Amino acid sequence: MDGDFEIDEEELEKLKGEVSTLEFYVTRILPRAEEKLNKMLQELKTGVFPIRGHYNANAIILNAHGENALLEFPDNQVVQNYAERLQKLYDEIRSYYPFPTTHRKGRL
Repeated sequence: MDGDFEIDEEELEKLKGEVSTLEFYVTRILPRAEEKLNKMLQELKTGVFPIRGHYNANAIILNAHGENALLEFPDNQVVQNYAERLQKLYDEIRSYYPFPTTHRKGRL
């Protein structure tokens, strides 16, 4: 190069890491979370009610994937769309569990 344009190798590695993280979220984590939430919702709609806390806890975790992706990539439209869809699915699943899940001994 002629010296007018220099690439900081550390910056380049950081960008590569962000791109691969974004790609991983968009191609693996978020679609899988959406698939699992859809499956849970369909089972709930057909009357399959597993242990109260099971779907509720899993739905919280799956929805958190969308929230985490949104925190890391707030300006990415694909991530925003996934996060919105995951939140809607989570809210609908939560509607099947109107009360907080309680501990076996009655504690919250």
